Order: sequence, then C-alpha cells, then structure tokens
Amino acid sequence: MKKNILGVVLCGGQSVRMGEDKGLITYQGISLVQTQYKKLQSICDRVVASINPEQVDAYGKVVISDSLIVDSVSIPGPLKGLLSVHQAFPNKDLLVLACDVPLITEELLTKLIETSSFAPSHEFYVYCNADEYEPLVGIYKSNGLSRIKSLFDDGKLERYSMKNALATGDTHTLDIEEADKAYFKNFNFKGDLYTDLSDSSPENKVD
Repeated sequence: MKKNILGVVLCGGQSVRMGEDKGLITYQGISLVQTQYKKLQSICDRVVASINPEQVDAYGKVVISDSLIVDSVSIPGPLKGLLSVHQAFPNKDLLVLACDVPLITEELLTKLIETSSFAPSHEFYVYCNADEYEPLVGIYKSNGLSRIKSLFDDGKLERYSMKNALATGDTHTLDIEEADKAYFKNFNFKGDLYTDLSDSSPENKVD
C-alpha cells in the first residue's frame, strides 16, 4: 500500500566530481533519476524531482514537467532543494532520496516509513552509520522543515548543511546493519558506475 508521503529525488547538485549531471547519467538504459523515481513511486502517493533552474530542459525530457520542483530558496547545498520542495508542499512530509545513492532498496525506504509511523513524534528519520547521519536517505516531516526554514528566514541558521539540520532537530536514527552498508554507496565518480544497480529495466519517461 502506498503511503501519504511525498517522494523527493534530489538532483540539483553541481556534480563536480562526476563531471556531468549525475541524475541524467544512464546505466543499463535508465537514468539515475528514473531509477530513484521508480523506487519512490512504488511506495509514495506522489513523487517529484528537485532540480536547479539550469536543469529544467534536460530533466523535462525524462521526468514529467509537473513533477519538477525548481530551486526557489536562496540557501547553499542540498538544503536548498529540500526547502524549495517544502515551500511548494508545506503540509507534506518528505521521503528524500538523492539521485547518487542508486543502490538503496525499497525495503530500506519502507523501513523508514514504518519507523515514522511507530514513533511519529520526531521531526526527522534517517539512517546512521558509525554515528554519522546519512542525510540523503530520510524522512523530513513538515513541522521540522518549517522550523528550519524559519531559522533561515530569521538569520539564525548557523550552518546550511542537511547534517546540521538533523543535528539541531529532533532526529530519530536507524542503525545501518552491516549487510546493508553497501546500499548507501555514493556514486560520485564515473568509475562508480561499474557497481551493479538493482531494478534497472529501462523506461522512456517517468510520471
């Protein structure tokens, strides 16, 4: 059963180390943004892709335009995309999945949703590896995002990273089991593309 939560694929980074837009890189016939989009579609009522203004035309060719949320908040880093989606959907909790962690499974995403249902009082839900947050795979509830946005608007947000937002919020963490650690691998360089992806059957466009 799909959950009433907005799925968000974060794609708006600069992809400096990769040398080209990571979300549009194809592997076995499907782009990384499509890979992530399809996973979220299976468990969320609606899915959007967070992009920067320069990506609109290119992403419009692989993702339905109504599902593209362009950065609208002037804050550095991935937090820009997160708060821009929150600004567009202020009452929605967000299940966030970056385009460059394509090995994440639907089971790991579902576990986040189940945890947020069992312990609903927290603002954020993320995996943790050796006391380090994995901020690009997580649930960010609307009340927590509203608080972060207010801090930013008031000039009281000292650092703009997603890890800082988690550290200063009411964050519930899930320890990553040893067998699951490989699923959190970041694809930052072209050589990383030789890692096998799961569920990589091609599609022309996602909606």
